[in-house]
Amino acid sequence: MLELFTKKPVFQGTDEIHQLDVIYKVLGTPTPERWPGVTTMPWYELVKPKEVIPNPFRDLFKKYDNFPLIDLVGRLLTGRAGGSLRLAWS
Repeated sequence: MLELFTKKPVFQGTDEIHQLDVIYKVLGTPTPERWPGVTTMPWYELVKPKEVIPNPFRDLFKKYDNFPLIDLVGRLLTGRAGGSLRLAWS
């Protein structure tokens, strides 16, 4: 969905590790606070981020902030969509 606004791939990595790095730069790094249970996932110790990066999603896409769809995309990508979605226009 983001590509509809940006007209380019948002998560374009060259390999698996680079793909994770690209995701971290858009959504921040997973931490136990943001993602309970992340430390128990297979391979976590091998690919865990070296530094904690905050979630820069809003800053990266602030020029699209007046579109309710961006809020939905951000919540879906970070797993915070929850049960009922309340959008600005609903």
